[in-house]
Amino acid sequence: MMKQFNFLRKPVTQLLEAIEAGEIEKCQSLVESMSKRQLNKLKRRNYSAYSECSVMPLICAVMHHQYFIAEILLSKDACADRLGSCCSHDDSLPEKVSSLLCAIDNNDDKMVDILIKFSADVHLIIPGPVISGCFDFRRYRYPINYCFGKKTSIYEKLLEHADMSKEYIEDQHTCLCGIVKDYVITDDAVENLKYVHLALQYGGKICRGHQQEGSCFGRCSFVNYLLVNNVIGFIHERGLDLPTFVGLIDCLFYVCCRDYIYKQSPIYAFPRYLASQITTKDIANLEQFLYTKDVNKQTFYKLAWVLNLADSPSTLKEISRSVIRSNLKSCSPSTCRMLPLPSELINYVSFISDQFGSCLPPVERYQK
Repeated sequence: MMKQFNFLRKPVTQLLEAIEAGEIEKCQSLVESMSKRQLNKLKRRNYSAYSECSVMPLICAVMHHQYFIAEILLSKDACADRLGSCCSHDDSLPEKVSSLLCAIDNNDDKMVDILIKFSADVHLIIPGPVISGCFDFRRYRYPINYCFGKKTSIYEKLLEHADMSKEYIEDQHTCLCGIVKDYVITDDAVENLKYVHLALQYGGKICRGHQQEGSCFGRCSFVNYLLVNNVIGFIHERGLDLPTFVGLIDCLFYVCCRDYIYKQSPIYAFPRYLASQITTKDIANLEQFLYTKDVNKQTFYKLAWVLNLADSPSTLKEISRSVIRSNLKSCSPSTCRMLPLPSELINYVSFISDQFGSCLPPVERYQK
């Protein structure tokens, strides 16, 4: 009777059970006999980490770290970007998930490599539930930005395959805009600054500011409201704790070091706006305050460097770096290391962190 029951069970259910048990030969046999539609069919499953799950076989293989089975499924037309849903015990609403998002959640480098090899979309927009309140809104997740706070090795794999100028995040922001937002609204500024720096190294760009929100038009709202306005607030009122301010200056410095040459570039809107909101007296008071707190002079120099961008031309060295990087197929550090340049210039071109400050031109005292 039991054998008859097993025979009558649907192939998708049998495949999910085989994946969970790690039965590779059985999985191969089942996959060979199944259609593409069956391979991508969602089924309810129960897992210890979730109160409710609706997954297809590939997501199941990712959750159970079944690498060989995942490759079998992908080679037989399983869709790497098909969405399932999971609801953790702490959440009341189920969240949409992709295979890549699950692999990132598991900090599984090997599975991420497999999924990217089979063309998983690193820019996939994954809709979340509608959050009710004064205004209903839908929360979205994106694989690259979901890496924030997780393993940097996985983050770099996704950056390597990303179009860093693509404007696709909420209201047409880029990956770098989203990373800046995540950096500003989370704790541990020193630890998390590396995600902003890595996005910069791989060619991250700030969006052109599509949102027509009064004076913010032409400036990325994430950078404008969350980063620049917080810097201005600290200069005027000391409203933030000092480590947070230092982290914001580092982040703004990285964003403004991007590969821009022409003054009509959107990045120059931020130094101009910042310069219009503070006076020479504000700068002098800030310098004295930072001196009394024994803060590294680099913080003040970085702020002065950003302010100088409002009306100072780029140096020949900066222009050369921008031209070189704009002509590379990939701006990754590994690509930059292959350039026929001295090591010091390679570090400058690739934004290596330990050479970052020393590669910049000397900063003149800002005068408004």
